[in-house]
Amino acid sequence: MTAVLVALLFAVSVAQAGDNKAATKALLQKAQAKASTGAASEAAALFGEAIALSQKDGDLEAEQAAADPFLLFLKAQSAKGDVTGLLSAAAGKLDPEGLRAFVSAPSLAWEILVGVAAGRNEELLKQANAILECHSDSPKAGIGLHGMALLARGMVSARTGDVTAAAESLRKAQETFVKEEWTDLVLVAAIERAAFHVRAGQVDEATKVVIGVCAHFDSVINRDSILDSNHLPPHLLEWWKAAIAARLKECPEKVLVPWTAWQGYAKNGAPPKSEKGKSVSYEGAGPGGRTALATYLAKAKPGSTVATVKRKGFWTYIVMWDPKTPMAISHVEGQIVRNYGGLGVAFSTWSIAVAKVDLRVLRDHPADQSTTDVGRAWYRLGRDETWALAKDGSVSITK
Repeated sequence: MTAVLVALLFAVSVAQAGDNKAATKALLQKAQAKASTGAASEAAALFGEAIALSQKDGDLEAEQAAADPFLLFLKAQSAKGDVTGLLSAAAGKLDPEGLRAFVSAPSLAWEILVGVAAGRNEELLKQANAILECHSDSPKAGIGLHGMALLARGMVSARTGDVTAAAESLRKAQETFVKEEWTDLVLVAAIERAAFHVRAGQVDEATKVVIGVCAHFDSVINRDSILDSNHLPPHLLEWWKAAIAARLKECPEKVLVPWTAWQGYAKNGAPPKSEKGKSVSYEGAGPGGRTALATYLAKAKPGSTVATVKRKGFWTYIVMWDPKTPMAISHVEGQIVRNYGGLGVAFSTWSIAVAKVDLRVLRDHPADQSTTDVGRAWYRLGRDETWALAKDGSVSITK
């Protein structure tokens, strides 16, 4: 009887997966049709529905098939202008608690938050905060999402007049980012803190925040660490300038002098070294051109870990079909993709993302190209934290 029941349950799950794939395909077609007519917001929501449905099956390849057209859509739309509203439309269809391989609600929420910090789409702050709050104390979200949740909470408090709570949350968020040397996040938090203090008439406090950020930059430069010769990446420098213009345009001059001076230094420096797009060929092709990843997924039990990456002064990348051969990757300026047996993982400055999964060997690996596209699920790793990708496409970050 037990064997029959198991067989029946398996048959039901297979049928359900088939139904989900058909429904996902239909949603993707509708989304692309809407996009072709210029109805971008409706298209983004349909893409979000398709991705959410694909994630229910726990199939990495199916989830990737739903995510890829969405990321291409966002890339095309971002060339036309701000896409924060489109990120919001998609995020509203996803599980707010889900940490997923390709697209996830908290990653989209962070991108929305960065837009709000730069003075755009203020009305979307509540949504971003609600999503990030789901991860504020989750044991599997990592210190990065904990800090982002703190920042979002502080931004909401600042706008609702809770001065004490705002000051505390914003300060703690920035301290978290400084400790982990996440310079881009430090800037986002600093913009919020400075704007908060200026609105409260605390010009001296705002000036202290600005000077403190410059001291952080100087410290990093002297140790030749996170920013190499510490020249900010061009996109970050431009975001910084735009955020200051939008959020601090009425600041007293003395508040902005340290930042203006540091921006001049950053602008005049050479661009950071980058290995963007570089990759190494992967091994492990099996019978019929199937990758080692495909073979492993076919045998692995539900919930099994597929790969891990640990941050400990450098990256240690391990795939479960070859756990005794870890791949050590030094600190990354720019972005690189490392492919192993069909799994392409992208590495940036203390961030991790799944670039590509291949179940069949491809001569030209799509993950060899840049994956800094808008909307992709990048995850921050704090010191000694480990990122893990499971067979079902879920992600966890633990220490």
